[in-house]
Amino acid sequence: MHNFISLLFRAYDKILAGLVAVISGLSIVILLLISLQVFSRYLTNNPVLWTTDASVMLMLGMGLPGAAWLLRSDEHVQIDVVVNYLSEKKKLFLNLITSVLGVFTCIAITVSGLWVTHDQYARGVKTVGDLQIPKFILLALIPLGTFFLAIEFIRKVKYYYGKLKGKN
Repeated sequence: MHNFISLLFRAYDKILAGLVAVISGLSIVILLLISLQVFSRYLTNNPVLWTTDASVMLMLGMGLPGAAWLLRSDEHVQIDVVVNYLSEKKKLFLNLITSVLGVFTCIAITVSGLWVTHDQYARGVKTVGDLQIPKFILLALIPLGTFFLAIEFIRKVKYYYGKLKGKN
């Protein structure tokens, strides 16, 4: 069973690394789209209207998988004004509690996000704007991203619990 879980985590790690590579590429695509809009607006006085919608949609897709990657490496923003004055054991305990809360929050958002995504799919709702695509495609990014965040929080819970019990 332990080997199976290890295999799942290795597969997950590869998927997340692949998503981060895609996110890097999307940054370049967004740069090119915005440049296209600027040049078309000032050179031809005829802007390409869909580029703003496309850029916003791509940025939405980048956020949550990127957040999971940052959580894994502890490169996310942390407000540690009070935490810096705590003992190491209290810091570990506080990190454990916030990670458990993160797991439950991400699971709740994942489940409700799946429900809303399915609802939008069933009703055939499209996005508003120049680039009208099925809305469920964009909404599906939210439960996908929070699912990745939940996995990272579960890993954090395991790590902090092990540290508190002296196993790491």
